[in-house]
Amino acid sequence: MFPTFEVVWTILFVVHFGLALLAILSLSKLAPGLSAATCARWALFCILVPVVGSICWFRIGRPKLAARTTDDETQ
Repeated sequence: MFPTFEVVWTILFVVHFGLALLAILSLSKLAPGLSAATCARWALFCILVPVVGSICWFRIGRPKLAARTTDDETQ
């Protein structure tokens, strides 16, 4: 018998761990431009809300690329 239940949970865990790790690394690169409370909230959200928290960070939490490049050019 194929243990599908364990396989599904293992895949879900690996996807959650990978997305959370990528989101935390992305968050750490942008940390100097964000407040400490904002960073802590996003980090907890990415870790505690499986998959959805990381996707939310990449879709709505991260500053847009155009905004970052114009800020970098003015400095």
